[in-house]
Amino acid sequence: MTSIDADTSAANVIKLFTNVLFEVFITGTSKGGIGTETTIALASTSPKYIILASRNESKVASVIEEIKKINLTVEVTLLEMDLADSSSVRKAATKIKAATYEIDGLINNANVMAVKKYTTPKNGIETQFASNHVGHFLLTNLFIDEIVASGKGATIVNVTSLGH
Repeated sequence: MTSIDADTSAANVIKLFTNVLFEVFITGTSKGGIGTETTIALASTSPKYIILASRNESKVASVIEEIKKINLTVEVTLLEMDLADSSSVRKAATKIKAATYEIDGLINNANVMAVKKYTTPKNGIETQFASNHVGHFLLTNLFIDEIVASGKGATIVNVTSLGH
């Protein structure tokens, strides 16, 4: 198995998955972040479609434009979702399932860092923990059956940071 470390580029990581990632759902693709680099690298491998999850469209509009410059054949779908709100995660999952996308890869990348004030959104869980851990855990569990059933490798990637 190939080793991946802090110096491995997004393009090199994506190369490891090009045979299995055709229909991908990725969180945290705001311009300038790790998710953007991952998404751009992924677009160059010609997946069938990429679903970008974000709290709002304005954060990913420029990323969608970049994807289209790289590869016009990739279908890109924006899905508004707040990982800190479990009802938002459930609603997003229901919407994707209803659209009959066949998800064979999930890249859990979004995160919230350096929250200045302790807050608990609707579900009563601290914002950073809800967004970075609980939201991704719920999302993964809502799609696990579909990802495994795709028969294409069941790829789930959890992006982490040395920031802690």
